[in-house]
Amino acid sequence: MSQTYTTRMTLVFPVPAINQQAAASIERIVVTEAGQAFPLPTAVDPALVAQYAPEWNLAAANERDSLAAEKAELTATLETRTQERDAEKAEKESALAEVATLTEQLATATAERDDALHAKDAAEFDLVAVGNERDAALAEVERLKAELEALKNPVDTQGFPILYPSQLRRMLRRSGISKQMVADAIASIPDDLMRGDAEDLWEYSTTFERTNPLVTMLGAAMGLSNTDIDTLWRAAGAIQ
Repeated sequence: MSQTYTTRMTLVFPVPAINQQAAASIERIVVTEAGQAFPLPTAVDPALVAQYAPEWNLAAANERDSLAAEKAELTATLETRTQERDAEKAEKESALAEVATLTEQLATATAERDDALHAKDAAEFDLVAVGNERDAALAEVERLKAELEALKNPVDTQGFPILYPSQLRRMLRRSGISKQMVADAIASIPDDLMRGDAEDLWEYSTTFERTNPLVTMLGAAMGLSNTDIDTLWRAAGAIQ
């Protein structure tokens, strides 16, 4: 059947869609030529129109599409935020692990420092002990030196050196006093006992002491004063 239209008109009818893209299920037929005869589409069942009316509502479909797009955008944003959160969480865990490592290293370094300080204290204590031992050893060395010096150059109670026969005889010879002068001095002693003691002292004694009275007596017999004898005696003690 054909009809003739003299005005421009737009016919809109739905093509039901199973999916959610309701807007894509709308077809438009536009009659643009006046006086032209166009075949009309088959009449749409009113019951079918009522059944699919919600999907044919373009405003509702546009709103649904907008909400779907907004949902997709929010989903993408949520996914991005979730990824950022996971990245921040991973970064935080990494930082905590690094802090734990640094804390452990600090504890190790502190322990090593404490051990080093203890070792230093022990070394200083040992050094003091070694110093004390050294000082004691030096003091002992000085004491032994003094004893050795005393053995080499003994002195009497008045501080005069105790002379060996070689020291006394060498000093007398250097002073111009001969053996004969000594023998004459001994022979001049009037007391027989004292003269015998003087002879024994001169001939057999292994040491001579300034404090012995016979020394003063013999010195006087040779014309020596006490001061002269003291001077000669000290000089003889320096002879090695």
